[in-house]
Amino acid sequence: MEYLTYKYKMYSLCDRNKYLHYEIDAFAEVYNHFIALHKRYYRRFGKYPSKFTMINHLAKLKRTTRFAHWRLLPSQALQNVVERIDFGYQKFFARDNKRPPTFRSRFRYQSYTLKQAGYKFLERNKVRIGKRIFRYHKSRKFDVESICTVTIKRDRVWLPSSKTCSACDTVKENLELRERTFHCCACGLEMDRDLNAAINIHRWGRPPMAEVA
Repeated sequence: MEYLTYKYKMYSLCDRNKYLHYEIDAFAEVYNHFIALHKRYYRRFGKYPSKFTMINHLAKLKRTTRFAHWRLLPSQALQNVVERIDFGYQKFFARDNKRPPTFRSRFRYQSYTLKQAGYKFLERNKVRIGKRIFRYHKSRKFDVESICTVTIKRDRVWLPSSKTCSACDTVKENLELRERTFHCCACGLEMDRDLNAAINIHRWGRPPMAEVA
């Protein structure tokens, strides 16, 4: 069976983007915790734990005071972290990967996936993720009913801050270096090029993407 994947840039709303970055950082914590559990389990028993053993352990951890904050994260996305680690080990055992999964800093952990629940597409290019509503650039149409998963991903690189309108996010591809004033043909914004870029950098941080499949 073939699947199609679409990528859409989410609007740069600083306060809400911070919420998504916080969630991705939290999933990085979960990922690293279970990498450590795999290593300890192997040292103690001489084998790696099964995916179902780790999923059951995840449920127990969420009931503790120490990891109570994990309850705020989507449950299916939490399970997907465990599944991704297990998949990485299976690839390693099959010699498709040269090494088993390893620790990642939160800066290298880039995404989490919502499967079947935790999101809902709304009218006017809006999507509800958890309890918050976000807008995204709908560059192409898709059938909402056919969506199986939604992945929230933050880019590792900066977007073109100088070429992007800080008012409407329209990208002006043909902006030349000698042009010191930014003029947006879409919304009519006109301001100093460097000021426009500075506003974008302040708003974006590392802007997330919505990936649907």
